[in-house]
Amino acid sequence: MNAPILAYGGVDVDTNQPFEGMLKAPLNFDNVTPVSTIVNEYIEQGKSETEALEKVAEVLGVDNPEDLKKDPIAELSSNPELLKANLKFKDFRGFSNFKEDIANLG
Repeated sequence: MNAPILAYGGVDVDTNQPFEGMLKAPLNFDNVTPVSTIVNEYIEQGKSETEALEKVAEVLGVDNPEDLKKDPIAELSSNPELLKANLKFKDFRGFSNFKEDIANLG
């Protein structure tokens, strides 16, 4: 497995508070997002990228799993469901809260 892209530190532009989490993305993703972090965690747990994408897309209601690799802002006009999927995790701080975050989606 290739090492993921990591994003951490800085300031959350929504809250103006320090960002204390860590986000990850597989190398072939366009952006590092909460959703890419979830996909990456499944890959680190031994799932293939395809399996991870399909599982996360199913949970989030995204029709095309490959869309999860794309920039949700750039895709807004053609694919608003991608941004909606990412916004479900706007307060996401890392995979340690994933089970709780997924439970709260229902």
